[in-house]
Amino acid sequence: MYILGKREDVRGRLAIIFTLSTFGIFILGFVVAVLDAYWRGTSIIENLSTLLPLISGMFLGSLGFVLGYYFRKVDGEDSEK
Repeated sequence: MYILGKREDVRGRLAIIFTLSTFGIFILGFVVAVLDAYWRGTSIIENLSTLLPLISGMFLGSLGFVLGYYFRKVDGEDSEK
């Protein structure tokens, strides 16, 4: 039982770290796009429309996988008890 509890704690921490990191990368990308548009004198919307689909394509699929795996296991283990 102790090992299952530790594994659940680690799984939860990893899911939280990955989720916060993904949102942090989105915020960083937003800031970089705004600053780049300001420095070069171009449109902020144009920069964001280029950058945000690239970031979302890289990270949102894996974020969905991580969160789905974590919550599926939590629900599955609770229903067995």
